[in-house]
Amino acid sequence: MRYFAYGSNLLLARLRERTPSARRIERGKLSAHRLCWHKRGALDGSGKCDAFLTGDAADMVWGALFEIADMERARLDTAEGLGRGYRDTQVRIETAHGMLTAFAYVATPDAVDATLVPFDWYRDLVVAGARESGLPDPYVTALASVTAICDPHSVRANRHRRLRDIPPDDVAEERRPAPTGHESQMPRRTVAMQKHRTEPPALRPATEADQSAIVDICKTSITTTYGVFMDPERMRPWVDGREVEEYVARMWSRMIVAVDDAQVLGVVALDGHVIDLLWIRADLRRRGIGSLLMDQAESMLAADHNVAEIECFAPNRASLAFYESRGYTAVRTYYEAASGVDRIVMTKQLGE
Repeated sequence: MRYFAYGSNLLLARLRERTPSARRIERGKLSAHRLCWHKRGALDGSGKCDAFLTGDAADMVWGALFEIADMERARLDTAEGLGRGYRDTQVRIETAHGMLTAFAYVATPDAVDATLVPFDWYRDLVVAGARESGLPDPYVTALASVTAICDPHSVRANRHRRLRDIPPDDVAEERRPAPTGHESQMPRRTVAMQKHRTEPPALRPATEADQSAIVDICKTSITTTYGVFMDPERMRPWVDGREVEEYVARMWSRMIVAVDDAQVLGVVALDGHVIDLLWIRADLRRRGIGSLLMDQAESMLAADHNVAEIECFAPNRASLAFYESRGYTAVRTYYEAASGVDRIVMTKQLGE
């Protein structure tokens, strides 16, 4: 299905956190609308983008059309806050190849506050996505000039800023540098893959200096993973509060981290016979880092314990499948009041 993005989802790395299948089609504009930053953010209360209907044909909102898998629509609805400040609507987008229909999210009146301004990281994501999508230079310049404020939560700000460092894999052909040497004889996808390091990351005990990076990974993972099935208000203490920082400060000495060039890529925490936490940086999942950390954790536990235990939210099907593939079986389920979601306790016999 086609989706029209005009805010931070213009940045492919941002959108793929929510809909991994997202593929940019082309840029386009929505007439009779004006871009406003007056939509109240459901989690942080700052100004977010809204394609505001003016009815004036001279007004327009530039954006990009994306193709996303039908099965991921519900996940995007949840991440965008459908029914909690945004509603979906069908729009007709003018493109270089004619008019195309897509769905988009626009603010509901109860979530609009003209006094709001965006956080600087949010504005910068919109600007980066606009450049990446090839929007007109004057429009991008106008976006960059929007007044913004500093986010008091530096961890949250840094978490989002990191998305700008992930290179897109769909930049239009005419905007790519011309290949040189042997690269010109190879498919571009193959060339891009060769640029990724193939060596597995190193594993080591976490240090006190790793705390900030671990908090960053945890909060990003909570937002991107739990946001699919958990009420944002229930996530707020973890995302905007100090609970994650306090947990990491208490547990870092019992954590193992995966690192590459001094960057923390993933983390696992041990508490007795329990694997208390396993998180991988959102842009590096499905590359075997989780398996490496689990191998190390189980090896360490096997020295003193016969059984390893781990918990998982029941709606988190991907994680459940991962643990089951490693030999974990569900032993009980209980309702967690703080999250409002069932949790599944899983165990595995070690040393067999």
